[in-house]
Amino acid sequence: MAPASASPQGIKREPPPGSPLAEEDVPAKRQATETSRVGTQTISFPWKTCDNVKDVDRLRIKEYAVKVAQKHCAKLKKELSFSIFEGQADAVVLGQRMLEQWIKEDDDIRKTHENFQILVGVQGPTGAGKSSFLGSLLLQHEMLPSGQDGAATAAVAKVSWNYDDTPGHQFRARVTFRPIEEIFGNLKALLQSIKRVMVLEKTVVTTVEDIEERENDIAIAEETINYELPGVKAVWKLSRQDLEMILRNKTEEESYFDIVRAILKSNQTVLGFLRGNILDYKTTSRLKLGRAVRPFLDSTPYRLQDGGQFAVWPLVEDVHIYVKSDILKSGMTLVDLPGCSDSVARRAEVTKAFAHQLDVRLVVSPIARASDEEKSQELMQSGFDEAQMKLSGKDDGRGFGIIMTMTDSINVDTYLRSTPTLKFDSRVKANLDKLNKLRAEETGLKLEIENTKLEMSKARAQKAEGMEAYIDMMEKRESQIDDERKASDELLAKLKNESLNLKSSFEEAQKYLEQLEARGNEIQREEADAKNWLHNASVQVRNWIVKRKIQEKYSAQRSKIPGADSSKPPPPVPIFGVSTNAYWNLMRDAPIAGFATLESTGYPAVKKWLLEATMSKREKHLDAVLGRYQKLMNLMRIYSKESNENEDSGLTRSSFEEVLEKTRRKFTTTIGLEISRAGAKIQLLNPLKNRDETVKTFGFEAVRIATRWGRKFPNKKGNSTKIACNTYKAIVKRHGRTYPSKTKGCPKITYNWLEDLDWDKDMNKELLKIKVPIMEAFKKVWADYLKELEQVISMELPALEESFSGILTMVSNAEYVCESNVLQLLEGLSKETSSVGFDLVDYLEEELAQTFDGALRISGGGAHVRRCDHIVQKFKRSGEDLCHPVLDRLTNKLEAKKKKIPGKLISIAQSAVEDAKQQISFFINNLIENYETDEASQARKLELQASIRAHVAEWEQGWQQREGQGDELPVVTSDTPVVVGETKIEVDDEETEETDGVVEDFGTVDQIMGGYLDEDESD
Repeated sequence: MAPASASPQGIKREPPPGSPLAEEDVPAKRQATETSRVGTQTISFPWKTCDNVKDVDRLRIKEYAVKVAQKHCAKLKKELSFSIFEGQADAVVLGQRMLEQWIKEDDDIRKTHENFQILVGVQGPTGAGKSSFLGSLLLQHEMLPSGQDGAATAAVAKVSWNYDDTPGHQFRARVTFRPIEEIFGNLKALLQSIKRVMVLEKTVVTTVEDIEERENDIAIAEETINYELPGVKAVWKLSRQDLEMILRNKTEEESYFDIVRAILKSNQTVLGFLRGNILDYKTTSRLKLGRAVRPFLDSTPYRLQDGGQFAVWPLVEDVHIYVKSDILKSGMTLVDLPGCSDSVARRAEVTKAFAHQLDVRLVVSPIARASDEEKSQELMQSGFDEAQMKLSGKDDGRGFGIIMTMTDSINVDTYLRSTPTLKFDSRVKANLDKLNKLRAEETGLKLEIENTKLEMSKARAQKAEGMEAYIDMMEKRESQIDDERKASDELLAKLKNESLNLKSSFEEAQKYLEQLEARGNEIQREEADAKNWLHNASVQVRNWIVKRKIQEKYSAQRSKIPGADSSKPPPPVPIFGVSTNAYWNLMRDAPIAGFATLESTGYPAVKKWLLEATMSKREKHLDAVLGRYQKLMNLMRIYSKESNENEDSGLTRSSFEEVLEKTRRKFTTTIGLEISRAGAKIQLLNPLKNRDETVKTFGFEAVRIATRWGRKFPNKKGNSTKIACNTYKAIVKRHGRTYPSKTKGCPKITYNWLEDLDWDKDMNKELLKIKVPIMEAFKKVWADYLKELEQVISMELPALEESFSGILTMVSNAEYVCESNVLQLLEGLSKETSSVGFDLVDYLEEELAQTFDGALRISGGGAHVRRCDHIVQKFKRSGEDLCHPVLDRLTNKLEAKKKKIPGKLISIAQSAVEDAKQQISFFINNLIENYETDEASQARKLELQASIRAHVAEWEQGWQQREGQGDELPVVTSDTPVVVGETKIEVDDEETEETDGVVEDFGTVDQIMGGYLDEDESD
């Protein structure tokens, strides 16, 4: 029976809009048969049914599925590209535009996958071993600069997986330079500041107030000079004296613009870098790449062909390196940041600015300074605070960790004597006693060996004398008479017996010597084992003690977080002790004392934790990618559906689309509205929901903090030294911003008043729960949409009902893709809302500006005391009132971010409808646009469809298998590495600052080395 909406015979088939082909008359098709239906049964793939599998295994399944999809999409793309090229005249029959769209989407998915990044960055004091630590994770020794003299890393270095398989491109790097406009502005600001200092120094002032004012203005200008001058000196070789000379010789017609332009033009190579903005390197060698990029990463000079050289690091935005290192396969991008205590202010500032972008933040510090060094503690605290904000209330030990480096640097003898845990341990005593006995035995053994060798030497000499006498007697025997010969024979027999006795004695002595030497070797092995055990025990106990110290500090800190669960102890901060030196020696089969296995170096544990810490973000990305790949598979299934040769619906593309268009338009609107309505709860969420508690806490803390601003060391509770009047005034003039004090004869003190005025932020825990009602709304509307499509086809086009049911089964995959996209959107919002808190200092400065300005206007006798009191009283009177407008600013910014979400949700939902439309378009091409009048075109398409069906079948089979099953991808495996490794160990003891003076006993060595005391701690 012919469909109601179409003529039974001779219907014109319409090509897609813009097609160059004319319409042709073709015979009508009959109702679809069972053989013509697109598969209606949903195939189950492991990557969609592995929710109950362990985390790492589940990720490996999905990684492998992506590899399989990429392999088969590459084959299909090659097939389709060739067919498109060969079938230009058959664009409609072939469905050229749809195939081109399929290829484009495959390219887009691959690009999205390759550009996916999880930023894992390391911070720490200069010289902490950050670059060496990253090099060990990468298994790329000294690829990143780790200078031994002064600061090494000077610019941000990112290292990602290298997807480029082009020969000669095994190692790649892209250097991105700072915008030339920014460099221009920095140079201009430097010149203006130098000029201001020159003018101020010549200004004659008489009053104390005027002198103070001038000195403060000079200090502010000097701050800019100290920030910008090192870079200018490094690049253009211009000292401060050179710039002052340029400014003195400046004519009235010359502007700062002219001077800056002249400076830039003085080095054409630099100008070329800045104008080009990007520089690419490709090579086959890690060492070659390291040499090429080193000038852009550290202070190594860039060498010109004419022999000239200059530093480049001040011009660099970042250096992105691409290598094939296993740890990067999962999407991790390791980030090496300049040292935070670097003497060059710009380097430290770069690190501080970039740190907020990190997904996982590691603070690296040498173990000897990890628990006490001021800069390490400051970084650990800021890293911990930021991780708390980013975790959005989920205290799961992800996002922040501490790395204690140089664990092999320890004086074992000193540590054994000074640490109670080791000093009084029975196994330590037993090994020390054993070592003493072995050493005593070894001393006696050496003496015995010397005596034995001496006896052997004497025997050897006697044997030689006897042999000489024997030979001499034999020579004389020929000329002797019988009586003499008889006497000689007796003497010869005696010499022979003596020789045999000497030989026997020598052999016995030699055998005894071998036994002594064998025992000597055995003693050396036993000594090595005892030393290794003691060394390993010392390393592990020190690691445990330092780790415990740090944990105690942060356990107390976590308990103060608003809304924290006080019913149980907070989970520990992940802390790892590592030895880069021991790690690389093991890799070279030359182990050092105390580190017999790779596990003992700490690196396998760090790698395992990093994989776990980045797993959630990686899995969400994989889910989205696999959903898109399944859509591509479905499109190829539909396109290559095997049709009955007599099948003919008598429809045109336009008549078919017209039947479905009303439903599509209706649900495009409905699905967007419903999912947006379900997501309305987002607008009710408020990460600052504990506002009253926050305001109260801030009001109390602000008074305490502001009172301590009058101290020279505001963060040291036990130090009550007063701050210098001029220093206090200089900070007030800067509205509490960063000010480095440089009192003669004293170390530099950096004041960050406003950064101290902080409070704990409680990110909400509800955001990701909103996914449930959103997805429920989507599923309901989507089910209604599919049902209505089915009803429309049944009523309007009954001849296609059976064939179309298979399409609806595949279209249901949109639910999976939509859920992945919604989850990624909500997590993105969570991260964005947490980042709002980073603007706090700016808001506080604006709110306190009037207070600081008022304090600055105070003059006369006792001005300093009155300034201090003016600021403290402000907080006492209206500390809570000050907090409200700052919170309002934060809230408004959060609201602005939340308001974007409904539109994005609508876009996600509507894209699902568009995906369905695309799949139906492929169905129309397969069902309607097969022109039987052109046998050659039809034959080409049938051949293409058969080939595609074979590829799709292989793809399905590949997805049904797991890694290691069958022949699918025999070489390529998933991107999730398995962390394993063992080897064997020996090293000179080195002095360490951490000869721990802890008196209390932390437990037995067996407990610490066995990990029994760490059972409550996460990996």
